[in-house]
Amino acid sequence: MTRTGTGDDPEDIADLLLRVARKIQLAEPGEGIDLTHLEGMVMTRIDDEPGITPTDLRAALNLKSSNMSATLRSLEAKGLIERTRDEHDGRMVRIRSTPFSAENLTRVRAGWAEMLSDLLPDATETAHLAAVLRRLDAGLG
Repeated sequence: MTRTGTGDDPEDIADLLLRVARKIQLAEPGEGIDLTHLEGMVMTRIDDEPGITPTDLRAALNLKSSNMSATLRSLEAKGLIERTRDEHDGRMVRIRSTPFSAENLTRVRAGWAEMLSDLLPDATETAHLAAVLRRLDAGLG
């Protein structure tokens, strides 16, 4: 089977989205800390749900416990997350991103903006693309 990526069918759109995502991910993060794909997914979920538990995070991303533990250790070592005991149940751990993580994300997003600004010069086209991508993101869970 040959992948052409030249059609407008859903499978071609998926292929194009993956190609673009890989190119964005492989681009230098500028001044930001380089994250693996998995670390990026975990950070996005933590930012979306501050205070999420490791168990809920693992379930949401459908990861093995060992992969989740290793990823959280790596993110903690990079200074991007902090683990705290739940104030109501001391046995439970909550995960939040750090202020350093927010600064890092700002730097990375600035690099993305610089990389894409010349490619998305039309505000109407950009707004439409953003709406479509948000719909896909919400629809895929």
